[in-house]
Amino acid sequence: MQVQSFACVWDALTDTPDEAADLRLRSDLLAACLRQIDRWRIDRALAADRLKLSARRFADLRAGRIHRFTSAELAELADRALTASQEMHAASWADRH
Repeated sequence: MQVQSFACVWDALTDTPDEAADLRLRSDLLAACLRQIDRWRIDRALAADRLKLSARRFADLRAGRIHRFTSAELAELADRALTASQEMHAASWADRH
């Protein structure tokens, strides 16, 4: 049995470089979403509402179920998370000044 090594786990799990690249992108976007959500320090229902997700979809996101989201969906969620964070920051700044 020959031992193979891969640069990335996604390379090992997929058949083509394009599939691996898509999974790397989705993984990065998912991680970015989760970092933003964690920074909010709010309950799940409010976080799901900010992202315009149902409770079930939010649970999938929090659980890291990458296979349930396309690259486009995760890019949209990352954009929503960043926008919500910027709005929260602006509101917080306005309250202090």
